[in-house]
Amino acid sequence: MADKDQKIALNTEFNPMILRIIIRRHWFLPVLYSLIFSAIGFFYIRYTKPIFRSSSIIQIIQDDQTSNVLGTESLISDKNILSTEIELLKSDVLFSKAISKLNLETSIFAEGEILTQDLYRTAPFEIIIYKLSDSSLIDKRIDIKKNNEENITLNIGGRKLISGKLNEHLISKNFDFFIRTINDESTYEVLKANDIHFKINNRSSLVNRFKPFLNINLVDENAKTIEISYDYSNPRLAYDVVESVIDEYLVWERDSKQTAANKTIKFIDLQLDSLSRILKQSKDSLNDYQKRVRILDPDTYGEQLSENVNNLSDKVLSIDEELYTLQLINSKIKNNPNRLEIYRLIPEMVGKKSFEGSVLKQIEELNNLLEQKDDLLREVTNENIQIVILNERLRNRIASIQKSINVIKERLENEKKILSQKIDEIELTYFGLPEKKMEYERLKYIEELNNRYFSIFTEKKIEYELSNAGYSTSNRILKKAQLASLPISPNQKLIYILLSILGFLIGIGLITLRYLTYNDIISVHDLEKILPQGYEYTWSGSVIQEENEILCKSL
Repeated sequence: MADKDQKIALNTEFNPMILRIIIRRHWFLPVLYSLIFSAIGFFYIRYTKPIFRSSSIIQIIQDDQTSNVLGTESLISDKNILSTEIELLKSDVLFSKAISKLNLETSIFAEGEILTQDLYRTAPFEIIIYKLSDSSLIDKRIDIKKNNEENITLNIGGRKLISGKLNEHLISKNFDFFIRTINDESTYEVLKANDIHFKINNRSSLVNRFKPFLNINLVDENAKTIEISYDYSNPRLAYDVVESVIDEYLVWERDSKQTAANKTIKFIDLQLDSLSRILKQSKDSLNDYQKRVRILDPDTYGEQLSENVNNLSDKVLSIDEELYTLQLINSKIKNNPNRLEIYRLIPEMVGKKSFEGSVLKQIEELNNLLEQKDDLLREVTNENIQIVILNERLRNRIASIQKSINVIKERLENEKKILSQKIDEIELTYFGLPEKKMEYERLKYIEELNNRYFSIFTEKKIEYELSNAGYSTSNRILKKAQLASLPISPNQKLIYILLSILGFLIGIGLITLRYLTYNDIISVHDLEKILPQGYEYTWSGSVIQEENEILCKSL
């Protein structure tokens, strides 16, 4: 009953004597557990497939020479170049092109007891597929078994596929394989020491198989740097994938920009050919219309018509003035004309073209005859022979003048009629000018519109040609990919350190637990805690340690 009532008491107070005893008895626990966990780490590293990383850093730089020539930004530059290039590097199309450049028609594997190793570019032989008619062999495991020094057998699912020799064609109705040795001695050793098999890869599934291991990361947005990395169990494959992706990206980037610019220039050339024909037709239409209506420019032509009408009207007005003068002369000249009235007619006729010739001269002569008559009448009578002769001459001169007046009047009236007809024609043309002007402006607008389109496309063609020649994306490879020699996973050093520390901490924890649960009596103070009050004893340090076990039993 007393044993059931006993409880485990924890040592909550620090006791150096107990600590020394615990350390002396259990010092090996941290070392032991560190060794145990290190051994666990060793087996984990030994039987975990290592992952190698190959990475490269590129910098996107846009050299815009077009702005130096034209003073404007290049037409094929891209402001969102980083996001565009990252998506391009992540695309399945680019990765498919990169994978197709690698020697991944077949994959060779060396199978161990636990791990299977990919022998990409590390196998001492290669498998060449010359013909494959049976698609069921794709992605199937084909084992290579060595019969003797030269003969091998290909098995699939335990079934013999074909037998033959290395460096010779293995031909059946469904395939033609050729296994070429790179190093004969190493080939025989590998085939003898390992279970070797290969798979014929499905090209369409290679992207899905290898793409998840590709990582594209933005390093620095300001510096426009991008990291391309690949994590895989075969360091050579990781290195080749990174190199192939970068090579294909550079080729794609160069060709795509040139192709886009060339397509644009080709489209512009087609438009220019079409516009040149349309522009020629519009110019011909305008020229034909100008020839037909005899109008070079409606604005200047309208002003010219108005000026012509004014000039012709002035001429008609001048003719009317001359006709009025003729009428005046005709009314003044009678059989017995008045000398004063005839004299007054002379200033009326001065300056008028129709009277500058014979009529003015005849009037002046008539005036002279009338003057002679007046002078004679002062001395003689009307019956005088000289007066009779002068009267006869006066009648003849008046008749001559009237005849000349009639001729001039007829001529002036004909001129006035002709001028009036010309004025009517010009006014008819002038009044029809707005309609002609509208048609002219329509044809002129079409010509100017086509000419403007033609000029715009010509300018764009020049700009694109300059952009294509002067703009380039100079991608710098800041860090070339390296063939990895150490895996990134599992990290041997880190695993050993962590597991050793974990084992050491577990050992320390067990020592601490031993200390807390230690119940042996090693001092008087321990006895005072457990002996009843009033119990008498004598203390001897040497005796108490020797009789420790007896006292505990008696209690």
